[in-house]
Amino acid sequence: PLGSKTAQNTDARIIAATNVALDDRVAASAFREDLFYRLQVVKIHLPPLRERPEDLRDLVQALLARINHDLRSGITHIEEAVLDCLHDYGWPGNVRELENALLKAAALSAGNTLTVDLLPPEVQANCTRRGDSQARPLRNRLASLAEMEREHVERVLHATAWHRGEACEIL
Repeated sequence: PLGSKTAQNTDARIIAATNVALDDRVAASAFREDLFYRLQVVKIHLPPLRERPEDLRDLVQALLARINHDLRSGITHIEEAVLDCLHDYGWPGNVRELENALLKAAALSAGNTLTVDLLPPEVQANCTRRGDSQARPLRNRLASLAEMEREHVERVLHATAWHRGEACEIL
């Protein structure tokens, strides 16, 4: 311990993560070779989220379970359009950015359903409505308040499987 005159043995393992190729950095003399070999005992390559979109649905479910527990929220439904938007986005911030987007959406949600309008603007910017005949990006679509209200009511009804009582509670 710091300041002690006697040494104590300890058993520790070091886990290091990086988003750069350390072997290339060693070759360019930008990373210490001895440290590289000390860290190189077990190497696990985990590709970024944008390279494994098939994991997105499972990640969303796992992250929402944690968010529901932490926020004491009850998000039980996710619109298919939300999953489409999440799939279309590039996720430069990787899983941490996905978790923050879901956290924000859950915090803003008044009901038990995540809708596209709850997603951060940068995620919505790459999102197009699959069933829309014009398939315009959501951020470029201007609608009247009455039209937005009607669409929101329809989304809530759809999310609650047309259960009017539950839809009324959410609305």
